Amino acid sequence: MPNIILYEVPLDEKKSDDFEMLVNNREVSLYRARVSKHPINQIWPGYQRPIDQTEIASFGYFDFEGEVEISITPKVKIETVEILPKEFGIEPTIKGNTIAFNLSKPSQFVVEVNGYHHALHVFANPIPTYKIDRYSGKGNS
Repeated sequence: MPNIILYEVPLDEKKSDDFEMLVNNREVSLYRARVSKHPINQIWPGYQRPIDQTEIASFGYFDFEGEVEISITPKVKIETVEILPKEFGIEPTIKGNTIAFNLSKPSQFVVEVNGYHHALHVFANPIPTYKIDRYSGKGNS
């Protein structure tokens, strides 16, 4: 049985309502984040990007080990779905307006519904392990 750790959205953060995401039928809290609205990466030029070059995207994170089933339901009607990077080989199935796939290793990926605008960024992390030296009291992860 997989082990999953979920986190709540802090009180001072805005919750995203563009998607619903479940991991093994447990709701993952989704946040809002301001990102570039243009899919062009560049070296930071030393100033803040103008607000008109940004848009709101969604992101969520959880920790896990084992294999999990992820289901994502966007608030918009699904026309197309891409999960990037393509190298991860995540091939979703679409039933009604829900995207579903299994994940067996930690990954960071983007789910684009109907194009790259207002995407869902997913951070599926390994469960942290900590070792504390009982003599020094110092730890590492």
